[in-house]
Amino acid sequence: MASIVFFQSFDESGNRWLKKHYGPIDWELRPPTNNPFFTAEELPAIEQYLKPHKLQQLSAVTFETRVSKVDGNLQSVRTGMRYLGIGLDFSQASIFDKDNSLWNLSLSPDQIVLSDAIATPLELIEGDTVALTDVKGEKHLFQVKKIVKEKGISGYRGSSSTEGTLLIGLSTARLLAGIPDHAITSILTGMIDNSLKNTEPSHFPSPSPLFEVREQKQSDFNQVQQMKKKHGFTFVLCSLTAVMAGALLMIQILLMLADARKETTAVLRAIGFQRRQTETIFFIEALLINLLSTGIGLVLGIPLGCGIIVLFEWLNRDLIFAYSAHTVPITPYISLWSILVTGIIILCLLMLTSVIACYKLGNLKIVSALRGDANKVEPRMAFRHVKIRIGLTLCSAVILGIHIVQLVTGKGIAIIIGEGDSSLIQSLSVLVLWFVSSLSSLYIVVQILPFIQKLLKPLLQRLGIGEAAQILAFRYPAGNYRRTFVVTLLFSCCFMLLTLVVIITQHNYRNIEQKPYTVLGYPAYIKYGTDSEKQRILSILNQDQELGGITQNSSIMEPYMIQTASNGAILAKSQLNLTSPSDAFLSGGTPKLSERSANFASDEEAWKAVMSNPQYVILDKKYSYAPEEWPSVYGMGKQISRKLIVGEHLKLDVYEKPAGPNTPGFGKEPRTVDSIDIQIIGFADTSTGLEFYNVMFVHPHIYDKLKAQGYRWETTPEKGYIMLPLLSKETSYLRKIEEHVVTLGINGFTAPGISEASEDISTIQMLWVFNGFMILAMGIGLAGLAILQFRAVKERSKTIAMLRCIGLSTRFVRQMLLLEGTMIGWTGLLNGCLFGSTGGYMIVKLLESTKKPTDPALSFYYPWEFVLPIACTLMLLTLLLNLEPSERILRLSPSEAVRSADE
Repeated sequence: MASIVFFQSFDESGNRWLKKHYGPIDWELRPPTNNPFFTAEELPAIEQYLKPHKLQQLSAVTFETRVSKVDGNLQSVRTGMRYLGIGLDFSQASIFDKDNSLWNLSLSPDQIVLSDAIATPLELIEGDTVALTDVKGEKHLFQVKKIVKEKGISGYRGSSSTEGTLLIGLSTARLLAGIPDHAITSILTGMIDNSLKNTEPSHFPSPSPLFEVREQKQSDFNQVQQMKKKHGFTFVLCSLTAVMAGALLMIQILLMLADARKETTAVLRAIGFQRRQTETIFFIEALLINLLSTGIGLVLGIPLGCGIIVLFEWLNRDLIFAYSAHTVPITPYISLWSILVTGIIILCLLMLTSVIACYKLGNLKIVSALRGDANKVEPRMAFRHVKIRIGLTLCSAVILGIHIVQLVTGKGIAIIIGEGDSSLIQSLSVLVLWFVSSLSSLYIVVQILPFIQKLLKPLLQRLGIGEAAQILAFRYPAGNYRRTFVVTLLFSCCFMLLTLVVIITQHNYRNIEQKPYTVLGYPAYIKYGTDSEKQRILSILNQDQELGGITQNSSIMEPYMIQTASNGAILAKSQLNLTSPSDAFLSGGTPKLSERSANFASDEEAWKAVMSNPQYVILDKKYSYAPEEWPSVYGMGKQISRKLIVGEHLKLDVYEKPAGPNTPGFGKEPRTVDSIDIQIIGFADTSTGLEFYNVMFVHPHIYDKLKAQGYRWETTPEKGYIMLPLLSKETSYLRKIEEHVVTLGINGFTAPGISEASEDISTIQMLWVFNGFMILAMGIGLAGLAILQFRAVKERSKTIAMLRCIGLSTRFVRQMLLLEGTMIGWTGLLNGCLFGSTGGYMIVKLLESTKKPTDPALSFYYPWEFVLPIACTLMLLTLLLNLEPSERILRLSPSEAVRSADE
């Protein structure tokens, strides 16, 4: 049941997050590039354009602001840095979002509505006074009219990384945003057809030069789907392991119960009961047990599953809150329908195990059962069983041998990291072989238990365990090899998956630790859309006491994309991101060159050469790798035909700027309008996102010459960036700087250490949930061992009593039972640890093979500090679980034990 909680929480969290932050909003229309707002004269044309597409629309004014809680003296008590203000007409909003009663509220110009994402951290209640900053940094006082949960418009955060939303009147919003009367900054749009509301987001029907479309809902939906794909396989693997372990345990319990009922059933058959009647009696008994176990599983599984998710949220509450603007949080969720369906499926599965146990009980031989030797096998059947066991052991040895050969020679790893459809099937076959090999290894160990006892004899004797106790401790599990195999299999599968997930988790942690979280070597930047905005930001920064010294060395970068081609190297219409280095860029700390021409003694010389010679260029180091060195998902084969080499000369053809929608030339093949001769003198380790994607550093003359053919992507509409050479990349320091920058009235601060780390935090959150789930699943193995040992002691109580009657000490019996149970549990744990480690090794190699060649490679590291304590704890629990059955039988005198065995 806990696995259902995990699955639904995992699946529903993304859906709830989209409803919470978008609701009826599908797209946001923004003014064309370099226009800060829509004028009143532009709106009728846009409305007319949207009408045929049957889209509803809501005019809005959006702006980033800071919110401060103020006391009676109008002094700031607590301040939140980055929030999105939305100014709108509530009467129009009620038409756009009909299901929200919030729009019945009447707001005066000095009142605002806050989302709980703002009110909770600032400890605000309705009626409090808050101060909002406008675009100039000046404060304006407002009264909190209402605090609402984030839902649709009240939770909308647009494409900015804000941490909460506030609603305000249109006229007041224009004042805070610094735009004229009747102007707006955004048009929120959505589909009118309600039947399409629950379908996945789609692209905007038809672009237009009248506006730019922000498809943030589509982008966030893709993020949610990516999250599901990324963790789906791990979740399914963990869930199937838990289900398989539970089913194996239940069938083992019922088979043991059927063995215990053989003599009673034989008596009933002897006095006239039919086989069907005795099977029905046992089936009803098993059904009652199944109903009880299903009920207990439902009652305990739901709070356990929710508890693990809540525990992780609580332990990482500060971290999750810090990245709340960038991550999709996983919160507990379970529906009544899923509880009913899961309960029915589990009950049906358990009833199937009951049928298997009933069938076995119905096949008993009455006379043999009455004599107490129902388990005795006829010589002919015994010989057949021996042949089957030998055949299965040989097959297991062959399978295990193939896996070992693949692992030692590296062929298995080579198959896994291959590419293409055929290699996918081969990769799956290697992983299936790995899993089957873990079963084969366990089966072989169970078959050769007597030989293992002889190998361990010297060690066990040193521990004070007598030879007779050793022989008897290994004989019973070997004689009941099916039961022993099932219980060790429970331990092995659960601990194997736990070990594998721990290894993957630690590998992801190490990946995070070696990430630079910089852009062109800078820890942060401030983006701007116009030259006037740039000058305003620079003026404020230079006058600030805290940042003035740092920003004196800031560099201004204004990259633009061009479409290019170069025969024999760069393929047609490949995009390069041109920018020109400056003296400030060089003094601020240029990116390290992974390769440079031998003509230059240092990186600094190479950078200066680009500034002085129009032919010299420095490219992103991604181009220093051949297309076949890249995983196919990155599509480098569509950009270059071969690796580029330092020192080579290229003739670069430049295509005309792509035509916009509904403009002449839109959709037509671009023409070549210019060409330049370049020489590659180095490759830079840029560590960039989309801002400087495919970057090429060129001479200022080349930069100006090709600028007319340059363009920006919709996802990066800003004109340029003020690169900040901050003193540290630590998250706490970056957040402090971010808060300070916002207090200065500056928006657009971006730090990869804050924004890009969100995905890593989400990954680690899910992996730790999987770890907790698999630790819970280990309880199934422990329960199986406890039940097996109690039943084993019960079955042999007469034999044990006889041993005591002939003079064997209680110490001997205790040693025998402890060694027997501990050996069964530890065998499964060690097998699971071994194959979990090899599986983790293969998965880590697979993860490394999917990385960009530009990313630092990580060698395999085994997380002893986590695996060893978990293994030792489970081994100790296994030992302790075996104390109670042995002490229970030893509490009775030999005569009482004999009598109890006959009851």
